[in-house]
Amino acid sequence: MSFDSEFAAQLKAASDRLFALLDRFTTARVLVVGDLTVDEFLTGQVERVSREAPVLILRHETTRQIPGGGANSVYNLAKLGAQVKAVGLVGKDEQGRALRSIFESAQIDTSGILIDPDRPTVTKTAFPVMLASP
Repeated sequence: MSFDSEFAAQLKAASDRLFALLDRFTTARVLVVGDLTVDEFLTGQVERVSREAPVLILRHETTRQIPGGGANSVYNLAKLGAQVKAVGLVGKDEQGRALRSIFESAQIDTSGILIDPDRPTVTKTAFPVMLASP
């Protein structure tokens, strides 16, 4: 990606204001209401292709969970220094516990998160696999 010269000049002219705004982020108090989802990344090695269908059989090695959806905005605001309160719904499951734990370790107020035992936490799972060496 390249910047055109006009955009670069506008960015340079606004840089002092942008840095000043970032410095004030620690005084921001933000309430985020939204879908609190978890993005899961399962990694491993492809063992083989299934005989029954054209499906890769994965030897699972690690799972990484990060905030997704509205939870991603909550987390990013907190990491920029804002005081953030999250409001939303998660399930009474491992993903919901993981998300609340991530928030608590980032000093995010989780008192507005409701736990619904009758529904799962919305989760997007991705499988970035590495092909085994021959």
